[in-house]
Amino acid sequence: MLEIDKGSYAITFNEGCKIPANASGFILHRSSLYRTGTSIVSPVWDSGYETQKMGTVMIVSVFLILEKNARAAQMFFQQNAPVDELYDGQWQGGTNAWEQKK
Repeated sequence: MLEIDKGSYAITFNEGCKIPANASGFILHRSSLYRTGTSIVSPVWDSGYETQKMGTVMIVSVFLILEKNARAAQMFFQQNAPVDELYDGQWQGGTNAWEQKK
């Protein structure tokens, strides 16, 4: 069990992702987490982005007890028209800026 105080946290999921060429990805909190007043804030993940471990931000508004490896969020995809060029930027493969500098 993890005891989490109010605040904003960078979190890393156990899973990674590989966004297809014809989609964009979104991460959204699960309803069980949202009912506690906690939310996941995530950008749009570009077509072609891939990483072994996915990360984003969790905002906790009340003291929270969370099981380690709990299913906190889900990723879903929006189908797009194919893009001319897939994501191939400097953050490919990393969950956040701090990991890129290691």
